[in-house]
Amino acid sequence: MYQATLTVDFPLHDLKNIEQLFKTEEPMNNERGSFSFSLKKTLTFTITAKDAVALRATMNMIMKTLAVYEDIAKRKNGQRNPRKN
Repeated sequence: MYQATLTVDFPLHDLKNIEQLFKTEEPMNNERGSFSFSLKKTLTFTITAKDAVALRATMNMIMKTLAVYEDIAKRKNGQRNPRKN
């Protein structure tokens, strides 16, 4: 069994938006990998998996969703190439 914790520290309004995004993803938990999250001062994900491949897949899904949110937020704030800071 594998378990990992990922902490996201953004401004509170962003954390609330990200929390809403992941509420739609949470049903994707399956028998090999799952995650839960809690919002306090940071957004904390707890990822649990039966094997390393499932752990990586679950973490990749979380990270890709965060990257998309980050790109959209930066574009909304007027940056043309959000990944080029």
